Amino acid sequence: MSTIYIFNPQHDMSLANKDENFVSPAVLRTLAKTKGWYMTSIAKRGDYIYCEDINPNNIPTVIQEYCSNNNIQVIHILKDIPILIEKGLITNIDVWGWDWAIRKLLINTGISKSMLPTDAYLERLHYLSSRERTIEAINWINNSEIQNRSKNFKLLTPTKITSLTEAHNFAEKYRNVVFKSPWSGSGRGLRWCRKDFSHSDTGWCQNILKKHGFFMAEKRYSILQDFAMEFISENRNINNKNIDNGNAEDGDVKFLAYSIFNTNGGAYLQNLDISEKEKVELLSHYMPTDELNQVKEKLRKFLKQLIYSDSQSYTGIISIDMFFHKSGFYPICEINFRQTMGNFSNRFYEIGIMNFQKL
Repeated sequence: MSTIYIFNPQHDMSLANKDENFVSPAVLRTLAKTKGWYMTSIAKRGDYIYCEDINPNNIPTVIQEYCSNNNIQVIHILKDIPILIEKGLITNIDVWGWDWAIRKLLINTGISKSMLPTDAYLERLHYLSSRERTIEAINWINNSEIQNRSKNFKLLTPTKITSLTEAHNFAEKYRNVVFKSPWSGSGRGLRWCRKDFSHSDTGWCQNILKKHGFFMAEKRYSILQDFAMEFISENRNINNKNIDNGNAEDGDVKFLAYSIFNTNGGAYLQNLDISEKEKVELLSHYMPTDELNQVKEKLRKFLKQLIYSDSQSYTGIISIDMFFHKSGFYPICEINFRQTMGNFSNRFYEIGIMNFQKL
């Protein structure tokens, strides 16, 4: 059984629009065309990756060698995929993130709908991916017992903004804030504002309110270290009656690894390629490891009850972005129900490929 892996970094914007005909910005289309080889990080022996760029010289030599040594084949023509499926050479399709646009693209190439997510599954994914879930996650932690909480453990909940007046009042109160579109990620869909709104700030707020009815507001912090907790949800067929306790031994949602990275203005830049032991050591400078482990377990249980409370349960990577700042700890900036650069970086590190984004 072999999988074809497809890189669609336009996923966040596409999912937000809920439009199968959505056309993403050119920069994201170019990224999808030229960086399909990123999916090599999660491919297994005998799998396939799709890379639209037909020039083999644009795939780094180290990636070509890894694919050759592990019998991972590169497909350059999308319409070759249904042919390989018909021959039984491909039995599964995996993408950076599922949405209506990538599903329609694959259907139009001749791939059967039976191999692709249903509307109900995509609707559930859209719900899970809303920034409203960050409020629920923080409330979950705040309502849980964390033993030996340190002084810097202060969890402030994002504010849901539903009117321009509320936005003005929030900015007036905190003076330096960030507004976040409900469905956004990787630094996109953010608006940095001060107490004196500009005309363009007002326009941004009005446009998001008209489109989505709300957005999230947070105080702006002086960040010391960005990082993420990477999880995986593995089983769609769990008995929903057994979700209340979130026992780790059920194996439904598992912690995979930390991801430590740098950002600029909220936009992702690059991961730090170090061992898991080194990551834990680095993070321990900001918070005791035992305390962070408790947060990790609370979040794992939160994800389990969230995902498996519905019959359309999500399977795949889940990444919770967080950071330490000068005044403490901010545990949930966003929750991504898709692949992440952090997971790619971790997987490439495991096979000895460093700084993959600079290749």
